[in-house]
This record gives sequence, structure tokens and C-alpha cells, in this order.
Amino acid sequence: MTNRGADSCVFLKNSFRDAQDYVSRLNAVGIQFDQVLEGLRHRQELGIHPPQFVITKVLDEMHNFVATPAEENILMVALMDKMREADLPQDEQKRIALEAREAIENTAYPAYRRLIDHFEALDGEVEGNYGAWSLPDGDEYYRLALSWRNWCGNTLRSRIPDKRPQWCPRRYNGLDLTGRGTLQNARNHFGRGQGQSAGAA
Repeated sequence: MTNRGADSCVFLKNSFRDAQDYVSRLNAVGIQFDQVLEGLRHRQELGIHPPQFVITKVLDEMHNFVATPAEENILMVALMDKMREADLPQDEQKRIALEAREAIENTAYPAYRRLIDHFEALDGEVEGNYGAWSLPDGDEYYRLALSWRNWCGNTLRSRIPDKRPQWCPRRYNGLDLTGRGTLQNARNHFGRGQGQSAGAA
């Protein structure tokens, strides 16, 4: 989350226009984050919450992010490095740096603080680090996920036996996912519809 602006700087090659566009993207962070918040609030209304450890980690990262002075923030550091590499005129570098600092302080940081407010409020509603099975319709989602793993273990293996994708896991919680009948074995292993071990997912 904290690298969005820095990632944008890869497009800053060697022109003054690129630097201006970067600042424009910084000024658009507020709109982008408000859209993210809209999606988060919709999930919250549906009872879909992240586990506690995610909330804790996200809050720590965002608090550290906004506590950093603008001139030391990765958003500014990345921009200054790229402008020096592009050898832009010093007066233009200074002017763009001032515009970027204003965008960070007046747009980016307030946007992050709105996200912080959301996650701090959510922090009081979430307890524990449960898996997907604990969410609304989580049992069905969990069964679907196991079925997908079964498809990876059977269909792909039978079609391209020497090119099994790395993203198809071979074992899950001690359960072999490479043989046929995996879904039924999984139901026997976990208990149909119970998802006792899902928290470890």
C-alpha cells in the first residue's frame, strides 16, 4: 500500500512532463483511496472482515508512513532521485519538489489518515485470526477452494504432467492434494462443512 506513489515513478524517464504527471498522480491519491474506502465499507456491511493480524500490520505500516516528514517519504525520495537521474534543470526540480511536498502533505497523508480511521474503527470489531470459512458463506467458499485445489491436482497434472504450475499446492495441512479423490479426502480430513482447520489457511 505504501509503495503506490513510488511505483509510479518508474514512468519518470527524462522529461519535465513526466515529473509533472507524477505530481498529478500524487494529487489524485485522495480520489483513489476514497474509492478503496468505498469498497472496504461495502465489505464491512457484508460482514467480510480481514483477520486481526492484517489489521494490526496495516495500521502499523500506515502510522509509520504518515509519521515520516514529507521530504523523507518514499514518495518524495523516489521523485527526487528520478529527477536527478533525468538531469532536469535545478530550478524545475525545486519547483516540482515543492508541488510534490504540498501534494503529499495535503492530499496523500490525509488520504492515508482516512484509511487509518477506517481500520482503527474496524479493529474494535474484529477478534482472532480466522480463515475464510468464518466469513459469510465461508463454508461454501472453503469447499470451492478445496475443489479448485483438486482440479489443480488432477486436471492439470493429467494434461501437462511435466509442467505442473508452482501455484498448485501439493499438500495442505498434511493432506495430499496431488491424487484423485482429493475433495472427498478433504471432506473426510476436515469434516464436511465444518472447516475446523481453516484458520491455518
